[in-house]
Amino acid sequence: MTQTNEPSVKKSACSYCGNAPINHFLSFLDSAIFFTFDNHAKKILEYVPSFLISFVDLVPCFLFNTLVFLKLAKFSDDIDKANNFRSRIIWEEARRRGISMEQIVFLNKPLDYYRATLNGKKIFFESIPIKPESLSVSKNWDDKVILKQEFKKHEIPVPNFYAFSLLSSLSCQRKIFDKLKKPIIIKPRAGSRGRHTVTNINTFEQFRKGVNIAGKICERKNRNE
Repeated sequence: MTQTNEPSVKKSACSYCGNAPINHFLSFLDSAIFFTFDNHAKKILEYVPSFLISFVDLVPCFLFNTLVFLKLAKFSDDIDKANNFRSRIIWEEARRRGISMEQIVFLNKPLDYYRATLNGKKIFFESIPIKPESLSVSKNWDDKVILKQEFKKHEIPVPNFYAFSLLSSLSCQRKIFDKLKKPIIIKPRAGSRGRHTVTNINTFEQFRKGVNIAGKICERKNRNE
């Protein structure tokens, strides 16, 4: 009887990333760009010429190829270095379909960014490959605040929540803490898989700690009660 080896789940150096570790600095940078440009870009995207959209799609290609040229990064086809269980499953499925897939290794650290070759075209993606047409939506559903606002608009129950920047004053954070029913949950406004989410917050000291933890990967925070 043939025994199938299950992919092992890598232990993360960061307990708040769990079994889905990411580069904190790159994630923070990505979230800063995400909130500065992306939500506004969705509103004007329909007026942008297609050639400019295609140019923007080339930015990840240029960025990672530049890092490789500077010998700060490399492309690896070692599936055993997949960041997490989900990434490995996607990689295995790509191989099964005859799609070449490589992982981006930055400063000798494997990232959750990948390059796939499909019909001769290089495609860069983070975590999950999504068809471009699926990204052409009027609102950014990866923004947890926008998602909850839409839920409320359609009378779908959601917990009370507040969002504020990492740069918000201590007094502002205190006011929000006092308004929320305890216990509180703090999570990054962007991101997935529960990374840097802090639960069961009952004191302002715990609240501040939760802000700092979420702030390691995202510039803006979301608070639920």
